[in-house]
Amino acid sequence: MADAVINFFRELLNNDILTIFIISMLPIVELRGAIPVAIEMGLSWYEAFGYAFLGSIIVAPILLLILMPILNAMKKIKIFRGLANAVESLFKSKAESVRKKANKADSKNTEDIIKMVGVFLFVAIPLPLTGVWTGTAVAVFLGLGFWKSLLAVSLGNISSGLIMTGLSILFKDNLNLFLTIFMVAVLALLVINIIYLVVKGKIKKKKAAQNTLYNEDENSVSNSSETVKEEGKNNSFDCENDCGKIIHETNADNIDKKNNIDENEQKPCENRDIITKTDVSNIKNAENNND
Repeated sequence: MADAVINFFRELLNNDILTIFIISMLPIVELRGAIPVAIEMGLSWYEAFGYAFLGSIIVAPILLLILMPILNAMKKIKIFRGLANAVESLFKSKAESVRKKANKADSKNTEDIIKMVGVFLFVAIPLPLTGVWTGTAVAVFLGLGFWKSLLAVSLGNISSGLIMTGLSILFKDNLNLFLTIFMVAVLALLVINIIYLVVKGKIKKKKAAQNTLYNEDENSVSNSSETVKEEGKNNSFDCENDCGKIIHETNADNIDKKNNIDENEQKPCENRDIITKTDVSNIKNAENNND
């Protein structure tokens, strides 16, 4: 299997150095797959390391600059939106494990160092689903900055390259078997990762639909409650107005009654004054008659 893949690229590109360069740029394969292929093709270990390193690291600065713009552009296209969200969620979850440790730092410099170490480890361990592509994406979502990210990824890539070079020299006699196992593992993990992203995207979409339905029900209940409250306020206001009118009318009646009582109380006094004046007039008339 390994020989078939190597021969395919050699015939396609017709140049061993270009073949190693292109293979090392491929995601998942990268430098860890390109170095044993280069040694199997007959290149020296330092040539294998050098060409594979250059081919794999050239991806890092490009990815640092274009990853977020590409994801944002994909989100605007309906057929690519799910894939973009799944990829973003995958790398955000990887970055979050580093971020939690970095947030405990007591200074910005220490925080950046912890993030750089985290990115370095993502690249330095030569396993599928780690490497330059993964480490660079993690650095982007950590907000580490261009040059710090590039430094951490480069150092991690050197470490990964040295490990793979040592393993390739150690298993040189069985390198074809080693490459076959590596390629099968890469393909298996690639398929598993694609299935994981698809399933996760569907689950996330289903949850989003459920949350939307729940929010609509909640808003409906909230609107009903507000309507009931508003009606209660209106009824209370009407009741207050009616009660106010009744009280006002009652007070007016009481005032009228009081005025009538006062008038009645004043009438006897007026009658007494009239009687007194009449008596005085009669007495004067009697006296005049006597005279």
